[in-house]
Amino acid sequence: MKKRLKSIVCIMMCMMVLLAMTACGNKNKDTDREGKQVIRVGVSWHEKQNVNVTVWSEYMQKFGEEKSSEYGVEFDWIEVVGDGTPVQETSNIQDLINQQVDVMVIWCNNAETIGESIKKAQDAGIKVVTLDHQDSGKLADAHVGQETYEQAVTASEALADILEEDGVESAKAIELFGSTGDPNSVNRSDGWAKVEEDRGMWETVTTVPTEWKTENFKSGLSNALAANPDAEVLFLASDFAFPAVQSALEEAGRWVRRGEEGHMYICTQDINPEAYPAFVDGYIDAGIAFDNIAHAEKIVEVVADLYLGNPVEKENWVITPVVTADNIETEPSVWARDYLETK
Repeated sequence: MKKRLKSIVCIMMCMMVLLAMTACGNKNKDTDREGKQVIRVGVSWHEKQNVNVTVWSEYMQKFGEEKSSEYGVEFDWIEVVGDGTPVQETSNIQDLINQQVDVMVIWCNNAETIGESIKKAQDAGIKVVTLDHQDSGKLADAHVGQETYEQAVTASEALADILEEDGVESAKAIELFGSTGDPNSVNRSDGWAKVEEDRGMWETVTTVPTEWKTENFKSGLSNALAANPDAEVLFLASDFAFPAVQSALEEAGRWVRRGEEGHMYICTQDINPEAYPAFVDGYIDAGIAFDNIAHAEKIVEVVADLYLGNPVEKENWVITPVVTADNIETEPSVWARDYLETK
C-alpha cells in the first residue's frame, strides 16, 4: 500500500512539474486568429507631451502592421505614460513587468537612474530596448537612437561654412543646452565645442541650461541676449521649443532673416515641426533632422528580431545629412514637412 501511495504521489508531482514547464514554455506563444505569434510590446514613455513621442508611437504601430507578414508575427502595443518623473516611470515599468510583456521599449527620463528598472525587466525574462536615451550602463539588450555627437558636428560645420561665406569672423555665440542627465545633450554640446575649436569661427560666451523646459528657452535666451547684445550666433540643443526662442529674438529685435542687418545665425538640432517654417523662411541657417520615423521602423525590426531570437546589434544608430536653405524643402529625413502638410 505504501509503495502504491508513493507511486501515486510521484506521478502527481511529475504532472505538476510538466504543467509548470508547459505554462512557462507558452508564455511567449500567444497567437492570433491566423496562427501568427503575438509579441506583447510594453512601451514606457516618460512623458508624452511633445510631437516627437506622438510620431514615434504612430509610426511604430504603422510599421508593426506593415512588417507583420515579413516577420510572421503580430505586434500588440501596450503603452504607459509617465509624468516626467523617475518615480512614475519606475512604477509604470513595474506595471509592464507585472503584465509579463515579451519585449519592453523604454524612452527614459534619466540615463543614470533607469538601469535598475532595466535589470528588473531582464530578470523577469523580458528583453529591453532603449529608445533615444541610452542607459548609462548600456544594460539594455539593444538601443535605437540618433548619433547625436555627429549630428551636432555636421550641423556646426555647415554653420561655420555659412559664416565663412558671409564674411563673419570671431563671432560671439550663445548655446542653449538641454539637460545634464540626457547624454544626447552632452553629445550635442561636445560636437558644437569640437567645431568651435577646429574652425575658430565663433566663441561661445554663455551656455544656458534649459532642462528641456520651454520657459527656460525663452528666459534663458532673453537674459543671454541682454548680457551679450552683440552676439551673432545661436546653437540650439533642440528646437522643439522654437516658438519660445523666436519670442525672445523678437523682443530683442533680432528676429531677422539671413542677409539682413542684425541676423542671428542659428544652428539647430532636430528640425521639429515647431522650427520648420522658420527654417524655410530664412531665420534658421543650418541643422540636422532627428528622424523619428526611421527610429520607429528600426524599433519594430529590433523588437521582432529579439523576440524571434535573431541576431541584433547592441547599438542601432540613425545618421541623417545636414540641412540648409538649399535642401530644407527636399531632404527626406525632414519629416516635419510632411507632418505639417497633413495637419
